[in-house]
Amino acid sequence: MRVCFLKPFFAALLFLALAPLSLPAVAGEVDPFPAYDCLRPNVEFWEKIYSRYSLNEGVIHDSNDLAVVYGVIELAGESDPDAARINRERSQAAKVKYREILMRLAAGEPAVTTEEQRVLALFGGAPSPATLARAAQSVRMQRGQMDRFKEGLIRSGAYLETFKEEFRSQGLPEDLAYLAHVESSFNVHAYSKVGAAGVWQFTRQTGKRFMRVDEVIDERRDPFAATRAAVLYLKQNHQQLGSWPVAITAYNHGEYGMARALVEKGDYETIFREYESPLFGFASRNFYSEFLAARLVAGNYRRYFGELAFHQPQRFFEFELAGFASLAGLADHFRIDLEELARLNPALLPPLVSGQQLVPPGYRLRLPERQGRMRQLARALPGDFYRVEQQPSFFYEVRRGDTASLIASRHNVPLAELVAANRLDDRGTVHLGQNLSIPVAADARTPVTETPVAAGEKSGANRAAFATLAGSAKVEVSKAPEGVASPPAATTGEEAGASGPVVVRQAVASGQLKVEAVRGKGGKRYGLIRVAAGETLGHYAEWLEVHARDLRRLNHLRFGSVIRPGQRLKIPLAKVAPARFEKRRVEFHKSIREDIFAGLAKSANPSVAAL
Repeated sequence: MRVCFLKPFFAALLFLALAPLSLPAVAGEVDPFPAYDCLRPNVEFWEKIYSRYSLNEGVIHDSNDLAVVYGVIELAGESDPDAARINRERSQAAKVKYREILMRLAAGEPAVTTEEQRVLALFGGAPSPATLARAAQSVRMQRGQMDRFKEGLIRSGAYLETFKEEFRSQGLPEDLAYLAHVESSFNVHAYSKVGAAGVWQFTRQTGKRFMRVDEVIDERRDPFAATRAAVLYLKQNHQQLGSWPVAITAYNHGEYGMARALVEKGDYETIFREYESPLFGFASRNFYSEFLAARLVAGNYRRYFGELAFHQPQRFFEFELAGFASLAGLADHFRIDLEELARLNPALLPPLVSGQQLVPPGYRLRLPERQGRMRQLARALPGDFYRVEQQPSFFYEVRRGDTASLIASRHNVPLAELVAANRLDDRGTVHLGQNLSIPVAADARTPVTETPVAAGEKSGANRAAFATLAGSAKVEVSKAPEGVASPPAATTGEEAGASGPVVVRQAVASGQLKVEAVRGKGGKRYGLIRVAAGETLGHYAEWLEVHARDLRRLNHLRFGSVIRPGQRLKIPLAKVAPARFEKRRVEFHKSIREDIFAGLAKSANPSVAAL
């Protein structure tokens, strides 16, 4: 889904102009989704794309007149590691071939070869040179979707009836549920190159208008929550734009873009035939035709695919949380594997699944329906199970669509400080799956800048920082513990040695302090960590509320064995959740840095002892 926005002033003018057009569907209308004559070649084209041509076939066609199909080429399979290059070259070669034929014909040359005669015949009668020249500029390749559409049909068994019921509950045509085939083929993990996510392919900006989309919960990824949002969005579009062809096209092109088109052209048929706009491209013009084709194929799937083994409808029990809760703790209480619980609740993002953050109150936790057992366990949840506040986020795993700027904004951290804390390049480049350290202050909530200063170093920056320290509680100087990555030193204010204040702050979190993975389930769960400098088995035992011998036994270590920085260890998680362990671990390293800072500051300026 792609949504375009106008400035509020112009949007208001458009909707005022459209007020007389914003009418409900005609009473007694047999089909709310008319297949106008001008659409039939396009609908037939997409019907074949969905039901005849596979992913290994590319259809070379005219982008303006979809009745004109020049040929079909073979494409490399998606599993081929070099598929993108191969298919790009094959597509380009085919398009060049037909462009050259069309340009020769447009120049008045006779159709000599069988291929030239076939191409000329596609236009019927005696097409003008101008028609052929325009066609030469409109050669396009469309990859077949038969395999993907069939897979989407099978997946839809888990959701389709529920989706239809959601539309019916709002008084909308239930067949709107078939639009999910166009958007994602009912793939809950679908993610587009422009950042649209989930079955209904909401962008972040549009998604926030209808559901929760933030750093811990993204309901675009939840097929049922996203469907409720799609129902509201389509209903709004129809109320404002007056017809389903326009409202559905607005799902792709944006309601304001379609409002502008209606003001200019008056109705959908004229828009389809005549409307020109840099943003109203092939995808927007064809979106309603694709929906009609998807509805046709899905509603008559046996004609195209025979009998299919659909996924079974999902049945579950929802339980609203009354406070902040650990997902791992919930999994233990409801006696369900953590991975299964995360699968049932795809809106919960990695910080919640990994235990870095708590599931917030008000979230409706989805649980498997097990003959009333989950309801019993929900009623038996202890009163002290919930926590009154969210725990601070020390780590963040980069997801698709993330940028350093977006991550910094989510965590209320200045971008420059996030870049410095993680030693990112000048462009702030982040990578999918990368674990970022979120700088936090002494109270584990206020962001700070990370700038380590080596012990005993006598640079001008250090002298300025120490000189300023007595009169500024902002200044914190620290040496990063051995084994914890440190970014290049950076200062604010004047250059080293100048008289202006220099603020040098510490980082209190590192990606090395994160629990890298969690294995097992229930009381048998354990985590994997990397030893950081200064840590001992005694520390881990204290933070995990277990005996050191339990750690030795789990890691096959002898009594008196020495652990070393970088060594990988297993830690038991029967009593303490990963997030709680990480918090205690981070606080320990923070205290080390503060002790180092205090010693450095005192040696440089005795007056800081009073701070």
